[in-house]
Amino acid sequence: MISTSSRSRPVLKALLDDTPRTKALKSGALRSDLFDISYVEARPIQDGFKQFLNDPGFAFGELALVTFLQAYEAGLPLSLLPVTLNHRVQHPALVHDQRRGNLSPTQLAGKRIGVRAYAQTSPAWVRGLLDELWDVPADAIEWVTVEEPHLPSANPPATVRRAPATPGLREMLLTGELDAALLVPNERAGLNPVIDDGLPRDPEAWHQRFGYYQINHVAVVSDQLVAEEPDAVREILRLLARSADAAPGDPDTPNINGAATMQSSLEKMMAYCLRQGITSERCAVDSLYKDVMKLI
Repeated sequence: MISTSSRSRPVLKALLDDTPRTKALKSGALRSDLFDISYVEARPIQDGFKQFLNDPGFAFGELALVTFLQAYEAGLPLSLLPVTLNHRVQHPALVHDQRRGNLSPTQLAGKRIGVRAYAQTSPAWVRGLLDELWDVPADAIEWVTVEEPHLPSANPPATVRRAPATPGLREMLLTGELDAALLVPNERAGLNPVIDDGLPRDPEAWHQRFGYYQINHVAVVSDQLVAEEPDAVREILRLLARSADAAPGDPDTPNINGAATMQSSLEKMMAYCLRQGITSERCAVDSLYKDVMKLI
């Protein structure tokens, strides 16, 4: 977990995406007096999650929120840090091909929706909205996936069907194999949103209306580092906060760090995961941090 460089400085192994929030830290503009950081690069970042979960050499890093909740339930030696690395409003990602007619949320029961993986954070937020706002539970829909879960021991519900990775979700939607799909922005051209009824599209407006943010990625730390190197954990928190503060201002993606600020979002996602069969138990939010909060 902690190695030594040629200059005899400790080196922490980490996984972080390249975003405005991490730029100052990853570029080296922001440095620690206590240690150096060796980053394992992954493009896209989710391709590194499985390695992060299976390699005890990582000191800290970035995980999708749902991936972390599954890892926590599985007993992996990781603790949550009170740091959000990525968040956005997710419902614009759910699209359909209007050439086959209109499709609204209330018509989704019995339909086929394509997602990269069932236990993925973006569709978990969208499934929660469909259930909560339109009374369409996750098990009323067939979920077609093209990737295996980040945590191999996580078995998806019976309503999940695995499809080949090619030709991909967009092509499956265009050929009619899917009724709707969750797609990234550059794949949505020519497609129409399923949820298009005036819901807020920026995180702050969403929070003002519903009382929580749709957290996507969080920072986590090795339990061993917490137990053996508390000063290093405090330094990681300091560096992540300073790097986020150095990012260019973006009113649509405010920093939402801190346990109190993240509380309602974590509670909401934990409830969604339990109802969607992603996790089997619901714990207290405070337990996700384990001993981290004692160090702050």
